[in-house]
Amino acid sequence: MKSIIIKSLFIFFGIIVILAIVALVNSRQQQQQVKNKLAESTPTPNLTTGTIKGSLSFPSEFIPENMRICAAGTTSEKEYCTIDHLQGTREEFTSGLGYEIEVPSGEYFVYASLPENPERKAYYSEFVTCGYANKCPSHQPIRVTVKAGITVDKVDPGDWYVIE
Repeated sequence: MKSIIIKSLFIFFGIIVILAIVALVNSRQQQQQVKNKLAESTPTPNLTTGTIKGSLSFPSEFIPENMRICAAGTTSEKEYCTIDHLQGTREEFTSGLGYEIEVPSGEYFVYASLPENPERKAYYSEFVTCGYANKCPSHQPIRVTVKAGITVDKVDPGDWYVIE
């Protein structure tokens, strides 16, 4: 009788050990599946593009909702545009409104325009960086150089004062 009880205990503990091993293996497989799903769903940063970011302005008491901001390639006809206006702090965007455009690495001229007069372009220019003052005679657009993975900020397309 004693030997039957000892054999039963060995079988019982053996089953418990086997169940523990199976549970551990299943747990590790589930952890690996979760890691794989996270890796699939986590976007990898795009290493060929950068971002241009700046404040919006307009010679009025408001900024038109339909203002379009574009980055025009200096060596190509390619333009990257947005109509999305971002709200932010005055430290981030001087007017409280701004934009961001993701573009491939390269050089760009950045401008704002309105659909009712798309030929009138307000560039990010020397006039803007000089403070919009009368003493700032140049309205020359400034080339914005974008490198992969980098954000170029304070690119404010606001030179609405060019007379053509």
